[in-house]
Amino acid sequence: MAKHRFFTASVLVALGGSILAQSPIPMAAPRARWVLTSGVTGTPTQRRDNPGAASDSKLYVFGGRSGNATTTVLNALYEFNGTAWTLKTAEGAAGSPPARGGACVAWDFARSKLIVFGGDSGGATPALLGDTWEWDPTTNAWTDAMPATSPTARRFSAMAWEPTTGGMLLFGGDTSLSPSVCANDTWLLLGGTWIQLAPANLPPVRRQHSLMTRSDFGDVFLCAGIDSSVSPNLPHLDTWKWTGFDWANIAPTTAVIQGSANANQAVYDPLRKRVVMQGGQGIDTLNPGSYPGYGGSPTTFCSEFDCVTNEWLLYGQATFNTADPVIGRISRYYAGFVPSLGKVYKVSGQNPSGVGTTTGTCQYQATPVASSIVLGSGCNGSGGSGPVVFAPTFPTDRPWLGRTYAFSVSGLLPASIVIGVFGFTTTSIPLSVLDPAGLPGCNLLVNLDVTWFMANAGGTATDSLLIPTSTSLAGAVLHQQALQVELSGFTMTALSSSNALTITLGAL
Repeated sequence: MAKHRFFTASVLVALGGSILAQSPIPMAAPRARWVLTSGVTGTPTQRRDNPGAASDSKLYVFGGRSGNATTTVLNALYEFNGTAWTLKTAEGAAGSPPARGGACVAWDFARSKLIVFGGDSGGATPALLGDTWEWDPTTNAWTDAMPATSPTARRFSAMAWEPTTGGMLLFGGDTSLSPSVCANDTWLLLGGTWIQLAPANLPPVRRQHSLMTRSDFGDVFLCAGIDSSVSPNLPHLDTWKWTGFDWANIAPTTAVIQGSANANQAVYDPLRKRVVMQGGQGIDTLNPGSYPGYGGSPTTFCSEFDCVTNEWLLYGQATFNTADPVIGRISRYYAGFVPSLGKVYKVSGQNPSGVGTTTGTCQYQATPVASSIVLGSGCNGSGGSGPVVFAPTFPTDRPWLGRTYAFSVSGLLPASIVIGVFGFTTTSIPLSVLDPAGLPGCNLLVNLDVTWFMANAGGTATDSLLIPTSTSLAGAVLHQQALQVELSGFTMTALSSSNALTITLGAL
């Protein structure tokens, strides 16, 4: 495989000046932080080195290496529903995949199955594995897929569901242990077989990277990883997306870098449009002196990539070696975002510092969470046009502190005047009570505390609001609506309204 060694410090300098060392932002309410999930039962014993996998409603832990530092590999499967872990298939159960560490584990959302590929057999002289397994939650049974073609045996590659094709996308990994060889090939598991893809653009070779589905963006996101075939190992600080047919580099908007490139699992949180990557090996430990302030094995820093602004942000304690009071200093853990629970969860992992929890199940989410909820419904303008619809606009469709919250009004008559309304409270008044031009079935749902004109361009009006970063606003509730005014000369001939939105301001 070709080796492309770029996106190191020198390239970041070329992109935006010198690397920006950060003072981490404290992980304290009212923003996202780690919390130990209380009352959880059935937690797996400590293990590490396989990624977690999340379905719509569950988090799964399969296999890995036992304990903090042993070479013993496992193959039990656990399922977490937010309150309890359930052992689905026991260690050594007949019909299960052979025990392994460093495997790809991901959920197939098209087929509602857990997919496992590759890894290594553990022990003093591990062998690379290249088999593909799937687990069906309806039967609680494993199947050796035995596809006609497969990627070469490897470990520390990464896999995620690919929303364009509905297949499973795999990238890179270790294809040789002695000497170490890292790959940058791209594969798609579709229709029961692996297909090697030939994209025009390729990220550099790497292992221990993260792939995750961004279904709201319609792509697969790649970050982190290292090239272990060179000495010292080369950390990758770049970010990429798979568009369905090619890889595209995501250019950073600042020269700020993440705290770690390996021994972690990055997870996408669609509520905050952020990638969360806790702990892992500090990037300065790979080549001491290259990234001052970014040490730790593991580091305590939590690195977040903001998918709206395309920049890394650093959260946590004052320094990389000050343990988080909840999660400690953790690496090689199992994590996933569970949509029905609305949180990132993490369990187990390696904790050489001995501070914090490896066996407890931790959760990560903003407090409070920004939301935008539809209230009531819009009505038609004159002549049956419409209905008028008020909606938040992706990707800034939730009102987070410090972000621009965007929204639009559609279903308008091209020549109408649009009035935006913000209210501190709601109401329900027929528009005909306010003015005889109010059309039947049209209601004012929001009190007229703040009003302004919105520009109507061909039947759609768009606008946005920059929400201040003041934490005193966290949890504040406002209501929005739009009114459509139709005129004949200077006379209002019809008055109609949209649905309303109730928004809660959240703290990222």
